Amino acid sequence: MKNELILAGVTTIEEANTFLKEFITKFNKQFAIPIDYNNSVFVDAPNNDKINLFLSITSTRQTDNGSSISYNNKKYMAYNNKKLKVFNSKTKITVIKAFDETLYLKYNNQI
Repeated sequence: MKNELILAGVTTIEEANTFLKEFITKFNKQFAIPIDYNNSVFVDAPNNDKINLFLSITSTRQTDNGSSISYNNKKYMAYNNKKLKVFNSKTKITVIKAFDETLYLKYNNQI
């Protein structure tokens, strides 16, 4: 905006006010998006499960020889549908601490 004023040779507030009336019209023609009154810009709020994960803390850990990870001075093992998930040693795992304090493990984009 400052560059536009300089290029137009504007040096006073009165000149700036006159210039802006024309400039805003040109600017809006180039960049403005027409309003669609038939469509709402509001989206549905995410469900509580998604909010719980959105407000999470993530950190990366490596598995040890027994497929467990250490997190906050405790050892954890991964289970999927009540079955133990076995990993190779030093496999990188993402730990997700959800907003409600629940811990999740993420590996290969699978929680």
